[in-house]
Amino acid sequence: MQLRIFTSPNFISSEAHYIQALFEAGLTCLHLRKPASSVFQYEQFIQQIPQQFHSKIYLHQYPELADKYSLAGYHLRSTDRVLMSELAQKELLDYFRKSSMQLGTSVHHPTELERLADDYDYLTVSPVFSSISKLNYHPSYRWLVDVEKQKTTIVALGGIDTNTLELAYRKGFRSVACLGAIWENPPLSLTKYKQLCQIIHSIDQ
Repeated sequence: MQLRIFTSPNFISSEAHYIQALFEAGLTCLHLRKPASSVFQYEQFIQQIPQQFHSKIYLHQYPELADKYSLAGYHLRSTDRVLMSELAQKELLDYFRKSSMQLGTSVHHPTELERLADDYDYLTVSPVFSSISKLNYHPSYRWLVDVEKQKTTIVALGGIDTNTLELAYRKGFRSVACLGAIWENPPLSLTKYKQLCQIIHSIDQ
């Protein structure tokens, strides 16, 4: 079971330091998501993280930075995807297929999961459980994943913490993403990450 971490949508004091500690502890995938931030702020933040970890970072805006800093890939937000023309989407998909980077997107409805699975390297599904970071953000669907049929990585997002990891696994998810569980108390982010990893290790046994 893979564990991904989404950054807080707002910048946190000493955040780059906390993220570096997570990478050093074994984190393999960080989603850099700061919706209200400029390309300059994104670039400044990336530069605070040691280059050896750049290949584990996915951006949620400004895809040109993913190539510039040799990042893991780009996450196309569902709001951006809906606004894009079919031609623009095709060009984006073609660009990332030819690169060494991955391209993913967010889905919030089961029909989107079926329609987009073949086009993207991974899909994040949310909310799977009631969100920790967003007030009154609850699941509208009973998400289940058929492990045998899915070739694309399906990532569970929303309400993922030490209490829901095993249930997410039983729902068929083999990749999960945390946000609120990690950043509700930033100084304890590393401790929380290690607790999650211990549970995942026991699930994988």
